[in-house]
Amino acid sequence: MPDEARLFGALLLSLAAASVLTPAAIRVAARSAFFDHPVGYKAHPVPTAYLGGAALVAATVLSGSVFARRLDGFWVLAGSAAALWAVGTLDDRISVSPLPRLIAEAAAGATLWAVNAFNLMDNMDGAAATVGAVCSSCAGFVATLGGDIALGTLAFALAGACLGFLPYNLRAGASARIFLGDGGSMPLGLLVAAILMSGPLAGKLGWPGLLAAGLVVGLPIFDTVIVVASRARRGVPVYRGARDHLTHRLSANLRSPREVAIALALAQIGLGAGAIAASEIGAPVVDAFAAICIVIGAAGVIVLDTPAWRYEASGLGRPRAASETLEEAQARRIRAAVEQASSSHAEF
Repeated sequence: MPDEARLFGALLLSLAAASVLTPAAIRVAARSAFFDHPVGYKAHPVPTAYLGGAALVAATVLSGSVFARRLDGFWVLAGSAAALWAVGTLDDRISVSPLPRLIAEAAAGATLWAVNAFNLMDNMDGAAATVGAVCSSCAGFVATLGGDIALGTLAFALAGACLGFLPYNLRAGASARIFLGDGGSMPLGLLVAAILMSGPLAGKLGWPGLLAAGLVVGLPIFDTVIVVASRARRGVPVYRGARDHLTHRLSANLRSPREVAIALALAQIGLGAGAIAASEIGAPVVDAFAAICIVIGAAGVIVLDTPAWRYEASGLGRPRAASETLEEAQARRIRAAVEQASSSHAEF
């Protein structure tokens, strides 16, 4: 079979499989009452099915077993993704403490950072799947340009699975029908990172190759950096869920999750295409492009962590005083809600 047919076939098969398996996962979640309920910082309007990760992983492994089975270590990688899916799904179901999740992620080896980055990126309709589709497509181009067709085939199989899942997770004018959950975002990060780490960039360019690989998944890394930096500055634990991710900050100025997803896709396409083009030219160009991206990223962290972006992203409005912290604003909103409820009760 021609290489182009294998790559395109892997994309189409996983897309079709995910399109069929995702509705099935929704039905299974409904029958087992496996929903993500909108409590606390979670803002989705209605309980939403989990188990999107099952469809994503199954579609990727199915397509990979047909078109990428000759890839060395394919079944080891598939087994690792399945193990992370199991741990993530268990966490979705019963809220496992962070320690078992960290142990499972650490067992994935050097891919820990990407596993966690995609896990953090899964916080708004369409965000993780959109970025995952772009990152895995870029990884597929990297592998194909480097002559590793089997690895490129697996990457495009993953991209197809993300695209097949998206119509059920990112819907115009309606909330998502299903989420990836930890059971989907963690294997997604593992597979993207493993493909990049196994690809030709590091062997071809050495350290600059690792920089280029980092840029291919630059947006999840940037989201992790801004969350960690912002919470460290405010003294908030990193493991606590909150609406302070890149997606939430962008939603302050964009009208819908679809617009946020498009913005994320365009940004990651720019990073990925630039990294691939630079790596084809040579190591000095990769170094220069990475330096420019790091400077822009650092400026972005500073700008996006200003009070205007933080407060708008959290739905708290502008601070009453320049010194008011996010936690103080949250307490103020709670007091106002209690006072309003008490006033309404008294009038009644």
